[in-house]
Formats: sequence, structure tokens, C-alpha cells
Amino acid sequence: MTASFGKITAHLAEPIDKIPDELAALINQNIRPPDPVGASEIYVRAMYVVSDEINSFGGRFPVDEHTRLAALLIDSPVLVGHRKDKLPIGRNFHSTHVTKDGRQWIKCFFYWLKSTEGAESLRENIDGGIYKECSIGFTYFFPECSVCGEDIRRCDHEPLNKLVINGEESIVHFNYRKIERVQETSLVYRGALPDTSVTKELDQAKHSAPAFLKHLPNATKERAIKYQLEQFENSDNAILRILDDNCRTYFSIRQFNVNRLRHGVRFLTEVHDGRAHSLGHSTSQSNVRVIGRGEIVSVTNTNGRTVFQMNGICDGRFIFQPVKIRGDQRYLFYKSHNQFLPSEKNDSDQIKEVTCP
Repeated sequence: MTASFGKITAHLAEPIDKIPDELAALINQNIRPPDPVGASEIYVRAMYVVSDEINSFGGRFPVDEHTRLAALLIDSPVLVGHRKDKLPIGRNFHSTHVTKDGRQWIKCFFYWLKSTEGAESLRENIDGGIYKECSIGFTYFFPECSVCGEDIRRCDHEPLNKLVINGEESIVHFNYRKIERVQETSLVYRGALPDTSVTKELDQAKHSAPAFLKHLPNATKERAIKYQLEQFENSDNAILRILDDNCRTYFSIRQFNVNRLRHGVRFLTEVHDGRAHSLGHSTSQSNVRVIGRGEIVSVTNTNGRTVFQMNGICDGRFIFQPVKIRGDQRYLFYKSHNQFLPSEKNDSDQIKEVTCP
């Protein structure tokens, strides 16, 4: 008996790109392509596109605008050099807040299809450091002077001039306020904002619960704490804001719908410490509306969950259940229709690992 042996070709290297399934799920959720994409069909990269630093025009995105801006970035196109006479090369589908080199940044994730013309070339130029910087195109209504708070087009202060205020030197600038829309993000030869970058590192911000969640039960023993529910008119995202002088915690809720919440649908939620993000209690931003208010009557921690007894627009018993998504701590927010929570003896204080987007 004669055996025939042919040449065998083997590739022992990892694939060039191994995209987490969660990111593909986010694309299908936020972009809703007619044909859902799979992780093996796409390239994904991220931009550090906006920080709280003053740019070369004298403008600045204050941190309290980052939540709205991050929501508006989703589903915006990715261009080259802000060229609107050409079709986009990719699309932004997710954004998150991160700290990088001591500054607050918005990290925006974008994707393109491997099967499209030039897809591999785009990947090589990004990963090889040729396409390195990025920028953002947007519309807004109010350039707020950092000195007097007026419209800087009408006051006497000049952007990028230096002033001494209360013995400290500061740079005159204007804050982008009442941001209306993100038109696009672009790969550019030089960004107006210092230190923008494009990266293949796809780790997301790790969110941990502020200490406020632990101390809230004691606070509600003395009094009810007011809250308000806000929603962006041009987005499915919402904010549940705690109105308490001792804390400025807020909860950002994705793909929010108040009627679905009342029927027990679970929403992916991130917990933010407003003191760190300087968000305050303002709802004066453009296209942001308060859809309801109420009080948090009591808070209990049960089986690793935080349970709010609420009245007002959120009437009943609402649960914040900690979950981990690719190592990031977040919360599921939903209404409980049961008088008592089920016992979880085996994992009463554990944070569960899930793979939902």
C-alpha cells in the first residue's frame, strides 16, 4: 500500500484582528445595518477624539458636555480630512469616557468592513502610525467665554490671550455649549486638539460604583432624596440624575424607553460620580428635556443589588444589578414586579460576568 503525502501549509500566528463579539453586538444595536455584521467581517479601531483641553482655536469641550457629546457621536460617519464630497470610510458606533495622561477624554469606536475596497490599506496605515490624528466636525449654538460667561463673539475677551485672575494666570477660551449635532469625525494630518490619536487598543473604560451607592441607604433613612429623569431628544440615551446637595451621582441609561422600563425591561447603565465629571444639576443644554421627577424613598442592598423604592415617574421598586462586560463594571437597571427578590445564596455578593452589549 502506497501512502501519498502532499505539502502542508500552516499559520501559527494569531489572526490580525480578533474583534470581541460584544463590539459587533454594539454595531448591530446602535447602527442597525440592514445585514447584521459579525465579528469576523469587520475591522474596529478607536479614536481619542475629544478632551477637556483648549484647542488651537481657543475652544474647549468642558467635561460637563462630554456625556451629551458622547451620545451624539454614535452613528456619525468617519471621513478623511473633513472631506464631505467623498463617502465615509467608516462609522462611529460606540463611545466612552476615559482618563488618559491626567485628562478626561471621549474614546470613540468606529468600524469598517473587511470586504470593502481599501479596507486592508486603511488598517495598515492606522496600525503603522501613518493615520495617527483625528478631529471632529459638529454644530453648536453658544461659545461661552471662560472669563465672563457671555457669548465670546460679543464680549471684549480674546481667545488664547493670557489673563491674571485672582493672582493666577489663565488662558482666555470659550466653552462649546448647546452642542446640536456631530456631523462627522475625521482622520486628519494634524488635529486642532492636542494629543488626539487613533488606536487599535479596544479596552473600554472601567466603571466602578461611586461610594455614594454605599452611603445612600443611610441618607434615605433621614429623608427622601429627589431625582429627575432626562432624555436627549435626538438620542435614545437618558440620564437618571440624583438631586442631592451632598452628591452629584447620575446614571446614564442606553437605549432608554420609559414605558419599557415600567414593564420590567432591563437597560444597560453606567454610574458616574458627578463631582469628578463636574456635571452638576443643569438641564439647560440644547435638546435635553426633563421627562419626569420623583423621590427615592428608600434604598437597600440585597444579594449584591441596590434596590431603590421610588415614586413619581419611576413608581415602584427599581433594581441596579452589577454586571461585568469585558471586565468593565456596569449595572442593569430594571423594575422589579416581585415584592421580594429571589435568594441568591451562591453568589450573593458577586458581580456577574455577562456578554450583553
